[in-house]
Amino acid sequence: VGFSYNGVRFDERSVNVFAGLCAVDNPHNVDRMMGALAAQGLVTTRMGAYKPRTSPYDFQGLGKDCLPWVFELAGKHGVKVVAMEVTNTRHIDEVHAALAASGRATGVMLQVGTRNAQNFELLKAVGQQRELPVLFKRGMGISLEESLNACEYIASEGNPNIVFCLRGVKTHLGEPHRNLVDFAHVPVVKRLTRMPVCV
Repeated sequence: VGFSYNGVRFDERSVNVFAGLCAVDNPHNVDRMMGALAAQGLVTTRMGAYKPRTSPYDFQGLGKDCLPWVFELAGKHGVKVVAMEVTNTRHIDEVHAALAASGRATGVMLQVGTRNAQNFELLKAVGQQRELPVLFKRGMGISLEESLNACEYIASEGNPNIVFCLRGVKTHLGEPHRNLVDFAHVPVVKRLTRMPVCV
């Protein structure tokens, strides 16, 4: 159960913290974040280059232009896995190209966000590439079974290296209760699947 990628183990005995920037804004902030993580001995992070937002007017990251220096800074600080959300199949190619251009300075885990939990063409595409593992965030408004079936789309295309993320379900309580996580789902998902589970 579980898998290893770029020297990092993902299984029920491993604890990996993916702190980072929700949306990448500039090299200075990325460098500071990576340095802070490295100082704590952390080798995983999240960096939002393509960040979907509820409002089209909110900052959504810098897109493919920031990928080369994000990956180079990760390598500089010894960060081994960058969780990078992709929202379009072309983003997968852009990540692969930038990773190669950086000399594979780090590793990337493709993240499927909750808004794309049933974007079946995207799920197939991240499954068809086998180099990079996938962080799948449970859909905010769909059942657990539907979310697990979405992961089957990825695995059935050939990529079994999936981490299932319980990110909470949408509520109407407003802030600060926008997403409520049922921690009882952690042992349920572990019993139902072979996927490592994160919250």
